[in-house]
Amino acid sequence: MKVADTHDEVLKVTDGSARRPVLVVDSVVVGEDPAQQGLEAACCSAVQKAIHFAFPKVRDPMTILWDLLTSSSPSDFLLRLPQGAYTVARTCREGRSVVSLAFHECRLLQTLNVLGNNSFENSFSESSAQFVSGRGKRYTFLRERIRASLKAALNARLLHHSLYYGNHANSGEALLLIYIPSVEANDDKLPITRVCTDGSIPPKYLPVFVRCSELRPPSIEHGLAAPGPVDIEFHLGRPRSKAYVKYSSWVWERESFECRKERPQSAELVIVSNENDELVILEGLTSNIFFFYTEGFLATASKDILCGHMRELVLKASVAHGIPVRLDHPPCIAEYKSWSEVFLVSATRLLSPVRSIWVGRSLGKAQELWKSANPPSLFADRLRAWTIEQMHLAAESVLD
Repeated sequence: MKVADTHDEVLKVTDGSARRPVLVVDSVVVGEDPAQQGLEAACCSAVQKAIHFAFPKVRDPMTILWDLLTSSSPSDFLLRLPQGAYTVARTCREGRSVVSLAFHECRLLQTLNVLGNNSFENSFSESSAQFVSGRGKRYTFLRERIRASLKAALNARLLHHSLYYGNHANSGEALLLIYIPSVEANDDKLPITRVCTDGSIPPKYLPVFVRCSELRPPSIEHGLAAPGPVDIEFHLGRPRSKAYVKYSSWVWERESFECRKERPQSAELVIVSNENDELVILEGLTSNIFFFYTEGFLATASKDILCGHMRELVLKASVAHGIPVRLDHPPCIAEYKSWSEVFLVSATRLLSPVRSIWVGRSLGKAQELWKSANPPSLFADRLRAWTIEQMHLAAESVLD
């Protein structure tokens, strides 16, 4: 197993391509050349220990690392890992700061608590201020481990970019997938779920995995590559289990829903729940969904969904600019004639206007329900700019 500690090794990690993701395990940048010389034994030991913690029965850590390094997407990466807590963040300021970092750190801790079947000091809420109010030893320890791994990942990425394109080239932004495994109890290890919830400080071998990849479009906040409108589909479904936390097995769970896709051009599938004979619109499989009504207010679901950090920033931007927001009543299909604009938000999309909505057979329709009457989306364009302002306000540097 190779650990990248020099400029040349970092280049090998990315295989000569700026698009190759960087993998960091417990603050160590991992590469794919097991024959590389000059390794520091401590680094190798840390990575091996982390792999054995996540995969107690594995005999060849390098096989696991190779699979993770060559994963084609964040979903593919998670499918190769056991059950655990994860979150997806994005950078700003040319890959040097992480948006809503405290939100992501606390979400990981909350998810580990849920996976451990423990009660919480603080329940999840829409406000990150409330979400992080219960900081203590557990939060502090987790934060330090995560930030060390993020720093290693972003430094490796920036170093690689500068060596290939020069120090003055714009490196664009990065997508960060942070994952912490939840391992069942066995004879020789204290399970991560227990040590993170019984009030004690977790052991030093608590592993943190970070996958750092290029974010496309690379410069959305500079207006160079704003996303075009997308087509989406509505399908009947149940809210995800433990919707308020983010655990990796959701990637497996959503596969049964993804197979319902009826149009090849659809970029997202949205879950619609039947609640007392009312078809309530919840969320996309990888995004939150917003509706701007002809009456001049913004609405989105607030229960039975994963409240993403970009959703929170959109809400803050709306309030800051005097846009009325309705959260007491979720959007319903019956209101479709009142929708002026619809858009998706997520770490990868940021904010993407919706061009058309298809209602699937599971809802008894199999037809187009709604189509935007005013492309390009004028309100969504303004709200995107306001949300970018909030992103920079919420960004936190992890580099010196």
